[in-house]
Amino acid sequence: MANVSGRIARLAEALPLDTIEINPRRVDGSQIEVLGALVLWDKDQDKEQHKENDL
Repeated sequence: MANVSGRIARLAEALPLDTIEINPRRVDGSQIEVLGALVLWDKDQDKEQHKENDL
């Protein structure tokens, strides 16, 4: 589970996200199930990223 959480954290850092929540999780041995997730995109940061890409 730590590996999956770390991968999600690295993805979140690479994207212009304002909030990411993943709750709750069900863990059964090597299987992990996400039962709910919320992702809020940071529109202002996304606009800045598009401006940089247009240069």
